[in-house]
Amino acid sequence: MIAIYYTPVTTEIESWKSRLDATFTKYEAVLSYDKPVPMIVDGIAVIEGKSAIEEYIANCENFFAGWYEDRCDKHDFFPETDA
Repeated sequence: MIAIYYTPVTTEIESWKSRLDATFTKYEAVLSYDKPVPMIVDGIAVIEGKSAIEEYIANCENFFAGWYEDRCDKHDFFPETDA
């Protein structure tokens, strides 16, 4: 699970949450008064700043879209036989 730390003036938080919800990413949104910029903590990775967070979420969206496109049930792996 990732944690999103945002400040009281972070207007993008609802958009970020909505976008992450669409990718089924587990997250916790934490209102923080002591952090100067919004950040995401993903394991040991720390993503700081609005543009970096936008890029991180875009990468999550791309991963999810690719995962959905590559799912096995969309492909016919067995040739049809004349039985």
